Amino acid sequence: MGISIIISHYEPDAKRRYFRGLLKRTIDSIRNQDFESEIEIILCDDGSSWSECETNDTEIVHLQKEAVVCHQWLNDLDIDQYLYIDSGPNYWAIRLKHMAFGIAKHENILVLDDDHPFLSRYAVKKYNSY
Repeated sequence: MGISIIISHYEPDAKRRYFRGLLKRTIDSIRNQDFESEIEIILCDDGSSWSECETNDTEIVHLQKEAVVCHQWLNDLDIDQYLYIDSGPNYWAIRLKHMAFGIAKHENILVLDDDHPFLSRYAVKKYNSY
């Protein structure tokens, strides 16, 4: 049985490199897990300035793996799905997560912030055993 991991992310323009580095470290810690089943990563982006997605204020953009690898601002992240909405009221991040739960491939779901990498290679295995 696989697991879907939803990552909440926002990258302000002022510290793009710093926050991008945190996100990449978290994704790397997920991809390096000692876990026998599939791990799906869904990135929920609440209006990062680097995103090239065209959207109106309330529309959620959803890119799946095939589209993610075609976009140069995403193809180095090794994610399976990307959800984006322009930065707005605080509750918009909740809309992204709600949609992520609906599109997740797996019944077991873990939610992380972009600055919370796993410290152990066995974290997902341990979580899944519960």
